[in-house]
Amino acid sequence: MATGRIEWRNGRPSYIVEYGYDGRGERQRKRYSPRRLGLPQPRNKGEARRQLRSILAEIDGGTFVEPTDMTLGEYLEYWLTSCAALRVRPHTLLHYRRALDLYVTRFLGDLRLRSLTPVHIQSHYRYLLEDGARSREGGLGATSVRMVHRILRSALAWAADTRLIAYNPAAKAELPTGDYEPAVILDQAGAGRLLAMLEGTRLGEVVRAALLTGCRRGEVLGWQWQDIDWEAGRIRVRRNLTVSPGGIVEAPTKTRAGKRWLRMGPSLEALLRSIRRRQAEEKLRLGPAYGDGRWVFAEPDGSRPSPNAVSERYRRFVAGAGLKGLRFHDLRHAVTSALQDAGEPRPEIARWMGWASEEMVPTYSHPLRDGRTAVEVLERAFGHQTGTKTAAKGSDRDA
Repeated sequence: MATGRIEWRNGRPSYIVEYGYDGRGERQRKRYSPRRLGLPQPRNKGEARRQLRSILAEIDGGTFVEPTDMTLGEYLEYWLTSCAALRVRPHTLLHYRRALDLYVTRFLGDLRLRSLTPVHIQSHYRYLLEDGARSREGGLGATSVRMVHRILRSALAWAADTRLIAYNPAAKAELPTGDYEPAVILDQAGAGRLLAMLEGTRLGEVVRAALLTGCRRGEVLGWQWQDIDWEAGRIRVRRNLTVSPGGIVEAPTKTRAGKRWLRMGPSLEALLRSIRRRQAEEKLRLGPAYGDGRWVFAEPDGSRPSPNAVSERYRRFVAGAGLKGLRFHDLRHAVTSALQDAGEPRPEIARWMGWASEEMVPTYSHPLRDGRTAVEVLERAFGHQTGTKTAAKGSDRDA
């Protein structure tokens, strides 16, 4: 049980509190001023005694928060490097850091962590909505503000759980609604037009492979030639290329279910054999300067593909082609929709897409009204829209 007494100096009290024991078995003694605890200066001895009783009750009840001078910015940096880094992928960690640096730390970072209140956070969200955009006038969209909130709330939850703060000030924030942009869904005709515009480019090869398999960007780029079983006609998905502050990372698949074998249809096999022939000629031409030859979607010099470079090429292409809003990840939506529209069972769709649960299927599927088993469906939907012409030998041409 905690005990305490009051010492007065120059009319101001200090609380001497004893509770618990240290590593040597000796009683712990600490001195706190009202200011350090964030309490108002007591006007008389009666108020000081009431404050002390409240402090002792919090200690005995397990709700006392040890005061700290750590700022919100210092805490968020600690949380990113010591907490978030242990449970999220490098690319996700980079996303967290950018969001917090751009939209939280540079505004609220100098506030003491223990002084942060729901009012601070609510006011800041309103500011972000009205004037928080960095690359243009005006504010962030509602979707972006909700994204910032999810990250900040998660960070502050750990601070509350470990008693750095008494409660999570972001837990009850009111969030903006609206601004949700649904996935842009490609039907068979739309996929044909997309592939036709990308014909003969390295980017087109990646997009075609994604449509024929439903793999994520990092999964497709993570393919190595050793992953292909030509005799059995299948390819193994077992790594995910992602980006961290230190560069490109060869990470495991996003989930355990993401490690899977996928059958290759005729179009995918033809595409991969064509790429392999081109790489053999590029390697012959460049000699020792060519990379290690592991990667299916290697750069022209044989080096490991860059997820960010591929995404940038894709963004430039869709902007120039008038396909605004069509994200690379939307290709997975197109594949899921084609599989479900053809009557594939949900468990099989989940297995093919690398999901641990079939509950993800409705999120990614959108009826296309075109009925027709997984590889056959994708072959018919996306396999023969155009020819399998690959990028020019030695070229890094992209749309």
